[in-house]
Amino acid sequence: MIVRELTPPKNEIVWVQYLHDGKPTHVITSTTLRNYYYLYEVKNNALIRTKYKSKDPTELEKYIKYV
Repeated sequence: MIVRELTPPKNEIVWVQYLHDGKPTHVITSTTLRNYYYLYEVKNNALIRTKYKSKDPTELEKYIKYV
């Protein structure tokens, strides 16, 4: 299984990628200070920021729609 490197926005770090059938569907990133975490959807191998952010990254998982 090959997972392509997804490039986060400047000053953000990718912490976790969620996969479905070996392809990334969602990504959680944070600021370099780790004070906020952001949920992104992966579309056409690009990160699209959702409206969800949190100080606790585990809170973002509930917004991921599993197929």
